[in-house]
Amino acid sequence: MRRLRDGLLALHALGLTDSDAYKDAVQWLAKNQNMNTIDGLSSHDPEQWYQVMHYYHFAVRAEAMSAAGIEGPWSDQLTQMLIKEQQPDGYYVNPLGGVNKEDDPLMATIFAVQAQRVLVHH
Repeated sequence: MRRLRDGLLALHALGLTDSDAYKDAVQWLAKNQNMNTIDGLSSHDPEQWYQVMHYYHFAVRAEAMSAAGIEGPWSDQLTQMLIKEQQPDGYYVNPLGGVNKEDDPLMATIFAVQAQRVLVHH
């Protein structure tokens, strides 16, 4: 549901938080807080987008959850995942993320830091 999160952020930025689309997105996100999965991306997809967009998912989902004021286990789960996945030198990398460049530590780390920034201010 990548589009849902991106759409929620767009509606939020436009001040359309009273719209049905925004309310529906908030309700869906509040019920689906598992940060381990990228809903809407099939594990049967030959391009494996559900693995490719790992850190992008963290960044955008954290932004959307925080913007919507959603409380719950997502923030603790994301914090633990980021701690676990950080490399000894401090960077992040997704070896399966070549298609969207998350295999480059610069790109993966940017997304991870964006998620961390949200967690700090949430």
